[in-house]
Amino acid sequence: MISVRSQLLRQGSRIFAHCILFPALVLTSCFARAEDPRALEQRTERLERWVEDYEPATADGMVFGGALRFQYAYRDWDEASRERFGDLEFEVFRVNVVGRQGRVSFSGEYRWYEFMDTIHHGWIGYDFTERLTARVGVQQVPFGNLPYNSHSFFFSSGFYLGLEDDYDLGGTLHWGSGPWAVAAGFFKNDGTPGSGNERYSYDLVTAPASEGEEDGHFQRETNEVTVRVARTLQHDVKAETEFGLSARAGQMSNTQTLDTGHRLAGAVHMNGNYGRWNLMLQAARLEFSPEFAADEERDFVNLGAFASDSPVPLENTLYTANLAYSISVDRGGLDHVTLYNNYSLVTDKEPDFEDTFMNVLGASLSAGNAFIYADVVTARNQPFIGGVLAGEERGTNTRVNLNIGYYY
Repeated sequence: MISVRSQLLRQGSRIFAHCILFPALVLTSCFARAEDPRALEQRTERLERWVEDYEPATADGMVFGGALRFQYAYRDWDEASRERFGDLEFEVFRVNVVGRQGRVSFSGEYRWYEFMDTIHHGWIGYDFTERLTARVGVQQVPFGNLPYNSHSFFFSSGFYLGLEDDYDLGGTLHWGSGPWAVAAGFFKNDGTPGSGNERYSYDLVTAPASEGEEDGHFQRETNEVTVRVARTLQHDVKAETEFGLSARAGQMSNTQTLDTGHRLAGAVHMNGNYGRWNLMLQAARLEFSPEFAADEERDFVNLGAFASDSPVPLENTLYTANLAYSISVDRGGLDHVTLYNNYSLVTDKEPDFEDTFMNVLGASLSAGNAFIYADVVTARNQPFIGGVLAGEERGTNTRVNLNIGYYY
């Protein structure tokens, strides 16, 4: 006899297959055209660049934009979600601005979620030369594969460790020459100091003790130095591989005792584009050495974002492997489809927590200004997939997620 849970998982998988993968494959088989993958890559980069504003404007002036997104989510670990066959939710509304005046550029973004509102980024840049640029403000920390170490809506497990798409407040220098790209930064604080867990990217959070807890969380990020060095090897017109090294070192300030600990992170990373294929690999190590109060006995720190915080082991090793295939489409309003599988493993946790893994099988589609992520996520001890990084679960959870956005 088939269980209710199995029926619901099958139904979620059918929604994913029939509503997303099947139409995508039909459209691409009917309308795909022979095209230089560079043209597809440039189109995709333009969309993603506008979505996140990673690059400054190239001409004088100012442009406003933004996005509105909704999502359907089915969570198999949540009995209420299972009973309702999932939920349709408002996800985010955001406003972007990007501009330039001579050598000075700037970019900003603010977001409104159903449960919070927060700055995403806001920085001012200055071009010393065509190769050397400085930025100051709330900006992405240059670490690992950029701009993302993932293809899916959920990022990799590194995002929840504060190692992917992380935004802090400080200054950076960016230098590029030929195949080399070097970035160095000093970040005084996290991106939204003093705002608790109502923030976009994962940082150490401070919060008083809540009901059911013996004590609060009093660690805060400060005085971080970051360096990223990467070199791109051009194999031929349609194939290139970027190899890189990244390192971060910073302090942890205990806001209760005023004592200072430290945190360290390092990574080796690779990002290869081979025609329509993209392969990303990364290995990273993250260590926290906090100074707790004399009466505190804990083997974790708390990182928070999206109005939620959860325990993270003091030591973590992260491995990620991501593969994607892009197909160009030029009819029916559909621009391109990307099929991907992203895998993350967090292991060697100290002291002795169970491993985290997350596998995301999915597809992204763009049609004009609309962009859709369709993901099936299977995970263990993974935030937002029914677990926490400092967890001891041995079973897995599954989430079917469909995110639909319009970017203007």
